[in-house]
Amino acid sequence: MPRKRKGSRSRGTLRTSCWNYSAPAHYFLTMITKKRKPILGDIWHGKMYHSPEGQIVADEILNIPTYHQRIVLDEWVVMPDHIHLLVTLKDFDFENGIATPVPFYPEQPEYALPRNIKRRKMLIPLLVGKLKMLTSKRINETLGTPGVTNWQHDYYDIIVLNKGSYSRIKQYIINNPKKWKKPPRTPLPTQIQKYTDRIGRCRSDNLTTKSG
Repeated sequence: MPRKRKGSRSRGTLRTSCWNYSAPAHYFLTMITKKRKPILGDIWHGKMYHSPEGQIVADEILNIPTYHQRIVLDEWVVMPDHIHLLVTLKDFDFENGIATPVPFYPEQPEYALPRNIKRRKMLIPLLVGKLKMLTSKRINETLGTPGVTNWQHDYYDIIVLNKGSYSRIKQYIINNPKKWKKPPRTPLPTQIQKYTDRIGRCRSDNLTTKSG
């Protein structure tokens, strides 16, 4: 067994281990800039003003429905050092009329997927990875900083399984600029947890539940 290099550590994951991240559901996604640097703009009197980097991110968020035919973009906001997205993955045969249609496969819970299907190949991780890659590339082209990492390596996700939580999270996103504090009084993950539906254990009904 290869020895681990001194000082190295494995990166964990924030994903829910029992969930298929290609499954139809609402997803509340949060991505944070590297070292929480406020490169995306500033807030004055409760209104967000994008920097050039923030405008790049905002423009690319609007392109998210082109990533895949099942993606529907709902509420979103670009904040100085993070972004919030509320997106929906529709049924496997859904076409949003924007993305190029691709063949769909019958719904399968994650435990039924072949072992060689990695989590990063599921639709939500692919969406986040593409958004980070394209925005970081364009920011670096604009600033003349090739290869600079602009986002934290991971992201936060909430699987929204009921209408009440969906409405609360949507309102949370809308109100985010008005409640901005510099610096935030509580860590961002703690703020997010007030509005979450966290799945505490793997259950078959969780794997097949679709929110309305």
